[in-house]
Amino acid sequence: MPPKDFFLIDYANFRQDVLYHGTLTDTDGVVQSTWTYEQDGEKITGPGRVTSESFQLLWDGVADARVFERAAVSDPDTEIDPRNLHVVGIAFSTGGQTGTRTYLVPVGESDPEFVRWLSAVAFPA
Repeated sequence: MPPKDFFLIDYANFRQDVLYHGTLTDTDGVVQSTWTYEQDGEKITGPGRVTSESFQLLWDGVADARVFERAAVSDPDTEIDPRNLHVVGIAFSTGGQTGTRTYLVPVGESDPEFVRWLSAVAFPA
């Protein structure tokens, strides 16, 4: 049996002093997301709101938006600071090919493509 195709987007950033960590996946067309964050002193982990369309928009955005090209990490020793950076990682396996990539986008990034991308992330309320 051939391995299943999968596409994964991993996101982390502090919002109002709370670390939000989300994993959004599409495995053979089954889209889902899980978010972990702290609320009222408790760690919350639960499903997020993601559709096939929003996942595709997010995946295509990472591939097409110039901001991600500029934010790609090439040095494995790069410091990751989710207080000042949107930390975005991708991983995929399709057609026998696999890959990973990490992007560090400054919190104040105002590129319209990134702003649109970020609004599609659908953080938990």
